[in-house]
Amino acid sequence: MSTFSKPPAVAPRLRRSVRGALLALALASLGCSQIGPATIASGRFDYNEAIVRSFDDQMLLNLVRLRYQDSILFLDLTSVVASYTREATVGASSSVRGDAPNTATPATLSLGASGGVTWSESPTISYAPLQGEDFAKRLLAPIQPSSILLLSRSGWGLERLLLCTVQQLNELLNATAIGGVAPRQVNHYERFIRVARLLRELQEESFIQINTLADQPDQVAVTAGPIPMDESARRRAAEIISLLNITRTPAAGSAQPVARAPSANVAPAPSANVAPAPSANVAPAPAQPAPANAQPAASDLTRPGGPMTLESGGFPRNPARVLLTGRSVLGVMTFLAQQVDVPAEHVRQGLVHQTRGPDGKVFDWNVVSQGIFRVHSSSSQPDHAFLQVHYRGYWFYIDDSDLESKSTYTLLAQLFSLQSASSSVVAPMLTIPTR
Repeated sequence: MSTFSKPPAVAPRLRRSVRGALLALALASLGCSQIGPATIASGRFDYNEAIVRSFDDQMLLNLVRLRYQDSILFLDLTSVVASYTREATVGASSSVRGDAPNTATPATLSLGASGGVTWSESPTISYAPLQGEDFAKRLLAPIQPSSILLLSRSGWGLERLLLCTVQQLNELLNATAIGGVAPRQVNHYERFIRVARLLRELQEESFIQINTLADQPDQVAVTAGPIPMDESARRRAAEIISLLNITRTPAAGSAQPVARAPSANVAPAPSANVAPAPSANVAPAPAQPAPANAQPAASDLTRPGGPMTLESGGFPRNPARVLLTGRSVLGVMTFLAQQVDVPAEHVRQGLVHQTRGPDGKVFDWNVVSQGIFRVHSSSSQPDHAFLQVHYRGYWFYIDDSDLESKSTYTLLAQLFSLQSASSSVVAPMLTIPTR
């Protein structure tokens, strides 16, 4: 009978082999994959979502503050730098029993392994308040017609643009010249709303389009669209011209007003709101023949060659042009802030202004905004909110199913980026260590 005995040199060699295999496995796990590219797929989108949500909540908070006439502040996120660290530890142990020389006990080998991976993220986020002369000027500067053109070309309807960004078209007032404070009374808005709605209808039906003038690119022209106007469209265009009190220009050297060529569109009908004086420019009686070279007036909205231009400025004005007085970004925010529902408790405490209408009663701002924006309030946190902030003990929110309010808020965010975003904020210089 023979007894097997393992040679003494076998166990040390085996232990070294096990440790070497574990160490190689650890190095392979660290070296075969790069930490940087793996973080882009999740980290970039997570930061994007967080930044957008933070901006939206801040804008809604400032709208609510304006409703209470509290101070507002924009804190800009200037930079986000994220550094990642990954560390791995590996350990191995072994023991052999009965491996002594001249013993009959077989060798017993015990092996053990341990390891771990540590992952850490260290973001460096920098904030800077938007303030200073440059930002104040941008926030308070009137919105120009060229900006309205830019937004219109990006898909925004004229009605929403005019209601939000314009406080006056010629003599038509959009509720009031809202500035940095809430108005106490609203008297004029019906005719402005009518013009905005008619322009939106004609634009949606492709009867009109918005362009810049070739010789004056800073001005915006409303011209005939790609689809010829039908009788209904011509009536609406005539009503727009009448409401805006645009007169027709007589031909040079003619004692009589210019008559329309037979193929031209119909002349604007007199409006009940604007009665023409006996000397006003109206079409002659049918019995009087039109001159052979007669052309439609330059103020005619329906003629491609005679655009109705929108420009900023003061009186006197060219009859073929529409003077546009734009709101500032702060004015747009103040206008939209009037659509914030205030808890009855705060109204009783006198924390907000109560705007009065022509009849002296509390004015419903939805009549002016035409339902394009609404911020609700609740004592409890809402379940289905697009945006929500907690302020003065209440939750203020935009309902997620209110598509009109969500669209108007998106317009406000684009206006803010286009008009008032300050470029003077300098991001801090950062040194990020490599680990």
